[in-house]
Amino acid sequence: MAMLEATGLSAGYGPISVLENLEIHVDEGEIVVVLGANGAGKTTTLRALSGLIGSKGRVRFGGADISRSKPDARAKLGLGHIPEGRGTFPFLSVEDNLRIGGHLLKGRRERHAFETWFELFPILAERRKQAAGSLSGGEQQMLAVARALMNRPRMLLLDEPSMGLAPMVTASLFQKIEAINKQFGTSMLIVEQNANLSLKIANRGYVLESGRVVLHGKAADLLDDDGIRRAYLGS
Repeated sequence: MAMLEATGLSAGYGPISVLENLEIHVDEGEIVVVLGANGAGKTTTLRALSGLIGSKGRVRFGGADISRSKPDARAKLGLGHIPEGRGTFPFLSVEDNLRIGGHLLKGRRERHAFETWFELFPILAERRKQAAGSLSGGEQQMLAVARALMNRPRMLLLDEPSMGLAPMVTASLFQKIEAINKQFGTSMLIVEQNANLSLKIANRGYVLESGRVVLHGKAADLLDDDGIRRAYLGS
């Protein structure tokens, strides 16, 4: 069953068209990766799906048509979005950043959410009273993921989670992302430049060029594709 499905999705900025009749879906419990060169429309795809920019076409989430729904309505249905650049509140503590992510939670539910994500990200538990801006890049990205998970969304949209991170930190982050998917069944659509790592944890992948899908298939098949390897894997 498709958790998220977009058909005929077109979007852009003012007179500039970026996406043209995009067809993309993510099944329940899947990890799907979107690859493409800069300017291919990857970030615009996530923004259109989460409602941050206007779009044409149809978007369905969990069987419901959300094409005209506002971003907050989509979030309440369980669609989480972690934007490029993390978007944490640098002057607030780790704990307060998480509290903002779980603003709908009270009492025991809030305590349980804190326990769950501090267990998965123990470094955040150690830094819980620190200002988010004082964390390393990797720790801030983990905070962004944990904050988005506080309300236990059914699906996450992740935009370039590895941006600016060292290779070892990136590898650790992707292990966490894979663990979240396996443990909680959270569906994920990931825009990512690190094709090798992302495809290794994914079920399927799409390749975008100029706002259109030019290649789609199982992650293992894309990893073995010579064209993909030359363009994105450096081999």
